[in-house]
Amino acid sequence: MPSPEHLELSADDPFEYVLMQIAMTYRMKSESYASEKDPFQTIRDIGYFTGLTPLRCTEILLGKHYAALKQWQNRVPVQVLPIAHTKTSDDAYLDRAVYAVIAKVLYDEEEAVHASVNSGKAQHRDGAQTLGSSR
Repeated sequence: MPSPEHLELSADDPFEYVLMQIAMTYRMKSESYASEKDPFQTIRDIGYFTGLTPLRCTEILLGKHYAALKQWQNRVPVQVLPIAHTKTSDDAYLDRAVYAVIAKVLYDEEEAVHASVNSGKAQHRDGAQTLGSSR
């Protein structure tokens, strides 16, 4: 099996085509949750202000998109923050997929931080120390 760095996706395969759409959606919408240094800065900021982990914040966003899809399926207009508009099911599915992947990235990051704390060195991917990490 090829490593992820050498994986090529085929637009002719329906599953792989959707994976490409997920990546395109992430890149297009990342400005709403990214900074230059951290692709998940807004999610981390929400965690800071709410006292929740970034992973938990992402799970809540997933739930919000599940609710939006459920309401769309019932043909009820959905107001989605920060801009009120009705989402199509296609957009809701892609948003959920993007947030699910972000949740997986943040889960892996939290696991790495926990492992680092247990070994005495806690750092984010970008090298910034986490709260409570050894200095």
